[in-house]
Order: sequence, then structure tokens, then C-alpha cells
Amino acid sequence: AAIRMTTNAYIQSTERSVRAIEHTLAKCDSTSRTLIDIVYWRRTMTVTGAAAKCNLSPSGAYNRINKILTAVAFEMGLINEF
Repeated sequence: AAIRMTTNAYIQSTERSVRAIEHTLAKCDSTSRTLIDIVYWRRTMTVTGAAAKCNLSPSGAYNRINKILTAVAFEMGLINEF
């Protein structure tokens, strides 16, 4: 069963996604990681609410999040440059 799991395309794709996210977040500062945590992992606030909690303007928070998402897409090979 363990051999079949590692050959499953979905599992392999998910593992690549996790590595790309981990690699990208490791490069982020604590404020950016906090934004991602609040908005995407916990889903307890909107970007605007998370921005206020992190002492950022909403546009500043959106800019940070967009840069992180673009970096994740780059790490995953979904885009060629950013």
C-alpha cells in the first residue's frame, strides 16, 4: 500500500505544492507569514482585517500577498518569471 501511495499522481502533486509553499514562506518576513496565516490557513479575517492587525494598509497587505502567491506559483513551475 505504501508503494502505491507514493506513485499516486495526486499525492506527488500535493507534496510538490507543499514544498513550494514551505520554501516560499521560509523566505518571508514575520509580517508576511502572519498575513498568510490569518487569511489563508486560519481563515479568520479578510485581507483588510489582517492588514489592520499587522499595522499595514490594505493595499500594502494585498501587495505582500500577491508577491507571495506569485512566488509560490513560480516555485511550482506555473509561471516562468515574476
